[in-house]
Parts: sequence; C-alpha cells; structure tokens
Amino acid sequence: FAWASSRKFMWDAKGVKQGGPQKHVMAMSFWPKEGGDLWKKYSTESIVHTLEVYNRFTFNYPYPTAQSVNGPVG
Repeated sequence: FAWASSRKFMWDAKGVKQGGPQKHVMAMSFWPKEGGDLWKKYSTESIVHTLEVYNRFTFNYPYPTAQSVNGPVG
C-alpha cells in the first residue's frame, strides 16, 4: 500500500479491457509538472502494457485500478 498527494500532480488515465470478473481496469498516472512530456507520453501506456503482459502470462489483473506515481527516490 502506498499513498501520495500533491497539488502539483498532473493526472492521466485510460481504461483497459480484459477478460474475467474484473472486465475493466483503470490505469492511472500521477506526476509533477517537472516530469514533463516523458511522463505524459509513456507513463499510462506503460501501465497498460504491463497489464497486458501480466494477463497473458499469469491471470487477469484482479483489481479495479493500477496506478503509477512519480515521486522522490528514497
């Protein structure tokens, strides 16, 4: 479990269809403005790709959301 909050966070989200009881997963990304175009372009799409690979090699992702947060290291 992790928790993050900032008034400066940018947010992006994309729905992902999958089989099984959890038919849709909301992939969400949060990053500071300083994360810029790199996070805007790749973060949510990386979550979507990860879910697709996870579903292919294990079982369908069982939760309604998957999130990525750019935060300080350490």
